[in-house]
Order: sequence, then structure tokens, then C-alpha cells
Amino acid sequence: SKSVSAVENIVRVYKSLKYIEEDIENKGDAKAVISGIKSLLKNYNLRDNVIASLELVSKEKAIRNEAKFHGTSAVEDLSQVFEYFSDEIDNMSGNKFPPRQILAFSLDAVKAARSELEKLFTFYPA
Repeated sequence: SKSVSAVENIVRVYKSLKYIEEDIENKGDAKAVISGIKSLLKNYNLRDNVIASLELVSKEKAIRNEAKFHGTSAVEDLSQVFEYFSDEIDNMSGNKFPPRQILAFSLDAVKAARSELEKLFTFYPA
């Protein structure tokens, strides 16, 4: 079903974020980190899949809204990275932000997003 494949895609994003997190901790390339996060969101349609996955959550509105909140928060945490640093990718010269700052911000965002997705996962049936 659509909602099951939505969950599978969300799990893929979650697992991929672990690799990005490791990449950041190994002082990876800041631009590659930004691009990686951006393509994860796009390729796996994270926002749409969060919404589709809610079909599997309790029909109770309050519970569903809470699940949606966690999923949407994860999307927003990750979106911030490339919205904030998008010029860095387009403009290879004249870096406005030191790579260290980009990596620190990205690490926080990735950790926050993984935490939100872990909370989201608790709403799905086993």
C-alpha cells in the first residue's frame, strides 16, 4: 500500500541521515553535506511520505496530529540546512560561512531530524 511504501522511504531517509551524520563527524565536505541533505528530502519526498504514512497511525485526530508534528519537524530541521546555506552551493567562491559552521549547524539539524523521526516511528503499528 501507499502508506507502507511511504514508511519504507522514511526509514531509508532515517538510515541515510546516520551516514550523513558520520560524514559530518569525519569533517566531511560542507557542500556535499548540504547537497546530500537536499537530495534526501527531494528523492524520498519526505514531506509527502510523512503525510501518506499517517494512514497507518491511529484514526484519533490528536494522535495523528502529534505524529504529523514529529514528521513535519524532521522535514523542517533538514530544510533549514539548505535554505540557510543555499548560496554556498550556488556560489563556490566567496564563502560567507566557514565550512566548520555549516557542518556544526548541519550536525544539529540531522540529529534533531533523526530524533523527530524516531518519535514518528513510535506511532506506526509494529
